[in-house]
Amino acid sequence: MKEILGTDFEETFYEEAGHFPESFYTWEYSEGTMVVVGHDSNKVLEIRSTSPERETDLGVKVGDQAEKVFNTYREKYSEPESIHGGKLYGCFKIEEGQALAFAFNIENGYFNPEDVPADELVEGILLTYPTYIDDSF
Repeated sequence: MKEILGTDFEETFYEEAGHFPESFYTWEYSEGTMVVVGHDSNKVLEIRSTSPERETDLGVKVGDQAEKVFNTYREKYSEPESIHGGKLYGCFKIEEGQALAFAFNIENGYFNPEDVPADELVEGILLTYPTYIDDSF
C-alpha cells in the first residue's frame, strides 16, 4: 500500500478493534484517503477516500456522476440486499467478498437507502468487507 500511496501519512493506533477483527492503525493522507491496517496481520482492512486523485480499478473517482458509477459497476457486479433490509444502492459486492461503496451524500454515510439520481456526484469511496460494516452479503 505504501508503494502506491506513499509514506506521507499520519498514523494513529486503535487498541479497541470495534467492527474490525483486531486492533488497527489508520494511515491518514492529507489529500483525503484513509487506510485501515490490522495491527497483528499487517493486512489492509479498509480504504476510504474523498480525494479526486484516487480512482477505482475501473476508473471511477470522487467527482464522477452516479451515471458513470452505475454504468460501470452494474454491468459487472450486483448491489446486494442488506441484512437490515433494503437494497444497498451504490454498494457493490466485488471480488473476494469485498464491498465497494460510493457515497453521494457523505454526511449521510456511505450507504444509500434509495436509488441515486444519475447526475449526483460521488463524494466518497469505501472499499471494505461486509462484516466490518455490520452487514453480510
